[in-house]
Amino acid sequence: MLKAHFTRAFAAPEPDPERSDPAAPPTWDNIENWEAFRQHCAHHHIPDAEKRSILKQLWRAMTTVRHREHVEAELTEQNGYCPSFPEFEQSLKQKAGGTAGGPSGITYHTVKMWPVEWREAAYRCMVGFWTHHGLAKEWQWRWLVPLLKKGGTTIDDLRPIMLLDVLRKIWTTLVMNSITSVLLKHKVLRATQHAYLPHRGTDSANLQVINTLETAFEEKRTLYGSSWDIRKAFDSVGKWLIRLAWRRLGVPAPLVEWLILLDLGNHTVVRTGHSFSRWIKHGLKGLEGLDFDAEMGCGQGDVSSPLTWVAVFDILLSALEDDDPHGGFRLRRPIGTQYAAPDVCFADDLQSFAATLAQLQRKAELVAGYAAITGMRIAEQKLRTYHIRGRQDDLRQPASDKGLWIYDSRWQATWVPFKEEHFFKSLGVWYDTTEAH
Repeated sequence: MLKAHFTRAFAAPEPDPERSDPAAPPTWDNIENWEAFRQHCAHHHIPDAEKRSILKQLWRAMTTVRHREHVEAELTEQNGYCPSFPEFEQSLKQKAGGTAGGPSGITYHTVKMWPVEWREAAYRCMVGFWTHHGLAKEWQWRWLVPLLKKGGTTIDDLRPIMLLDVLRKIWTTLVMNSITSVLLKHKVLRATQHAYLPHRGTDSANLQVINTLETAFEEKRTLYGSSWDIRKAFDSVGKWLIRLAWRRLGVPAPLVEWLILLDLGNHTVVRTGHSFSRWIKHGLKGLEGLDFDAEMGCGQGDVSSPLTWVAVFDILLSALEDDDPHGGFRLRRPIGTQYAAPDVCFADDLQSFAATLAQLQRKAELVAGYAAITGMRIAEQKLRTYHIRGRQDDLRQPASDKGLWIYDSRWQATWVPFKEEHFFKSLGVWYDTTEAH
């Protein structure tokens, strides 16, 4: 039953019959033409007529990345780069010894206990695979460990955690470190993302939330806010989107294809008592017939998945940041100049601020358009909306009159009213929206 459930959960969606080219997903090479992109997305019915239409703004975010050419030039120049054995040893040293391994049975502790000659032999094998753009077959096998979410009661509340071969994870760590350093050097990623990047975290994200709320209270200014919850975010990313997101940032095509190859035609096995027993008795051969190909997602547990998600979500963060840089809820710098309160994102947890309900509605439509194009879904029932009253508000208007229109992949609207609550939770911290404390 678990295998059938996760096979369906990770299956690629059926081609949409309304699409003019159901077999051809967007790529970096074919989205640069606005009319072609517009036609490709026509079945979503996203507004596209005006210069600042939702679809056009998303297209700009997909096709325009500052300093992209510098990233591509530097990573292309590094094409002959191969991690050295000292780098391999250093990466291994930084790995926690107690971390569970994949179906190969090897753990970090095991590798650390090998004689140095064995580690050198394993390193030389990986150099061979890397040089010829290939993979060890063991790298494509992985355990799926279902963990019940807090408060969960059904099979749909199981979070799939992937356990992969540790040698694959060490090598991929070295590759991802190289990519990350170039992306950070050229500042191509939006600063509104606070997850998985150096010197950022829930602390920096919550400081931005606090700064915005305190400004609203102290200056008695109207503030609207909402979170945006994506259903099964990490598990709903298609290979086409991963390719597009990496190429958009300037990562060269051969390197992107190697990253895609890591999960192409994978053998994913749900770790149950039965499958584990088969594995104990017969090793990998015992798992044959119990596996399935997880066609979608950037697997939680893989070292490449955090930065892959950052690349994928950067498209939306770019669209939101560039949409109205001179509008929105205004904050002040120490020197007195003003800037728009930035949205705050931690992984897939996104929170937006606006000075008016119309501005927040515009952000809702950008999020909905992004979700439609990428095949993701907004969980309307999980939105955390709030309104801090300011001098500009009409106090006679009841809060129940306020809400947002949330659109699905066919641009069919659902009305989501503001909740009659005076608090919300963001990244583990509760905030009161009635008074400054």
